[in-house]
Formats: sequence, C-alpha cells, structure tokens
Amino acid sequence: IEQSSRAFVPARFSEELRGLADATGYNASKLLWIHLYPESADGHCSMFGAWGKATQHSLGGELLQMRALDYLTEPFLVENHMVTVYHPTPGKGEPIVSVGFVGTVTMVTGMSAHLGLSEIGVSNPDDTFGPQRFGEGIPFNILLREVMMGQTQLQGVERALRDATRTLDLILGFGAHKKDEPRAPFTGVQYARDQVRFYDDKNMLPVNASWHAPIEDVVYHGMDWLCPAWTKPLGEKLRSLAASGNVNAAETIRSINAVVQTGDLHVAIYEGARQVMYIAQGEPKAEGRDGGVPAYDTPYMKLDVAALLAQTE
Repeated sequence: IEQSSRAFVPARFSEELRGLADATGYNASKLLWIHLYPESADGHCSMFGAWGKATQHSLGGELLQMRALDYLTEPFLVENHMVTVYHPTPGKGEPIVSVGFVGTVTMVTGMSAHLGLSEIGVSNPDDTFGPQRFGEGIPFNILLREVMMGQTQLQGVERALRDATRTLDLILGFGAHKKDEPRAPFTGVQYARDQVRFYDDKNMLPVNASWHAPIEDVVYHGMDWLCPAWTKPLGEKLRSLAASGNVNAAETIRSINAVVQTGDLHVAIYEGARQVMYIAQGEPKAEGRDGGVPAYDTPYMKLDVAALLAQTE
C-alpha cells in the first residue's frame, strides 16, 4: 500500500510528514505507513444526522450530528488522544478542528465552520459496493481532511468525492451548518471504488424496513453497512426521541451512545449552527480496574469551535 499510495498523497501532506519526521527524529517512511494503516484495518463505527422535526423541540430544527469511533483500544491510541486545530494560510483552505491522535495529520472526525464529518468502515457490504482498490488511490483519511479543508457546501463535497481515485468501502456522513444548502442538511454517502451514492432520510441506504427503517429528518448507521444487531437499536432510540423533536446532545450522550454502546475510542457530537462540539475519549486500563473505559462511559468535554477556529496565535 505504501509504495502505490505515494503518487496519490498531496504534496502538502508529504511535506507535513517530512516536517513531523524531522521534528521527532522518526523514520519518514514509517510515519507514512502509520498514516496508511487505516486503509487496511476495519473500524466499526456509528453515526447519525438529525434535523427538522427530529430536533424541533430542543434545537429549533437545527442539525445535530453524531460520530462514534469504535476501533482498536490499544494503549498507543487511548493514551494519545489529541484535538488539533488547523489554521491554513489565508486562501489555502478552511480552518478545521480534528479529533484524532498524537502524531497523526489525517482526519476521520471533526468539523469546520461549515461542515461536520462522520465516518464508518465497511466490513459487511452488499453487492452494490463491488471490488476494492487497496493502495491504488488516495488514502481515505487524507482525502477526508482535504475535503473538510477545501469545501464549504455539500455540493462541493459531492464533487470532490466523485472526482477522487477512491480505494475502499466506507460510509460517510457530512453535515452542513449553514442554511443555504439546496438539499437536506445531512447527507449519507456510500463510498466505494467505482461509485459514490448520496442519500438522505427520503432515500436512505441500505434499504431494509425491518432493521433500517426510515425516520423523518434522520439518517443513521450502526457499526456497518449490513448490521441489524446495532443499526436496529440505534434506530429505535432515535425514533423515540425524534417523535417528540428531542434529539439533542444531552439525550444522545445519555440514552443513545451509552445505551447502544457505540464509541469506545471516541465520540463527537456536533451542534454545527452553534459551533459547539462535545467529545468523549476512551481511557486506558488503570490500577484496580479490569480494563479501560470506553469513551461513551466517560465525561464529555464541550468545545467552543468558533473560538478555536478564530484563534490565530
């Protein structure tokens, strides 16, 4: 993967990795391999976007977006959480807040002033995905940072994803924070080598009324593409809250992630219009404890994203 991916890695990422290698004394090729590791390792994650009637009572119809990262909970990750704020040179991209890990410069979770990002790996696809292209395209976590720094509307996201040389199967979710979008404020994306399909609550994928039943003004996925055991209970919790317009951050923390038990490595909840992010991060094993603490069972931090994006020094 390393050799075939190099041709697709944007120059500014290569320069950033070289700078990281120079600063740390770590081998540059090994740093690239670390950043390419997610291309070959499945992550079972969850997400949703809720707006309109689903959030009418608690958020006035504004979008609420959730991204749960269920992945390896080894010490090299749970002991090295990091929130990174990028301030590109004016005219070179949008500032972003990225929730990730020490020593990584890619993006799988976070938001800008315009967009929020959710991402799920696919290990149980249906036949609409087709063959994958491991290592023969732009690594998805590099592409996602490029998209988040380069786009301000969902139409631009769609163009960028369609134009990319894609590699593997993913489910993506992008939330738009502004009210100038001609479409629903949250779009799900079936991301595959040979196609990308965009959908909202009116044409949600995959289609299965028994465990992935539509909910008005909600798009959701639990752990995978075909995953009834997680998707169905996630949908049931969302349907109950959406019926009264009460999908909000507090209820998501209390009665969705903690009950469905998704987000062992980290959880991010975005109130995009208000430029607020709530994050929880998994904790390592401690003395007197049998194991670590999953993120969904830890206290959440509230980040003022507007202030972070505005900070220049």
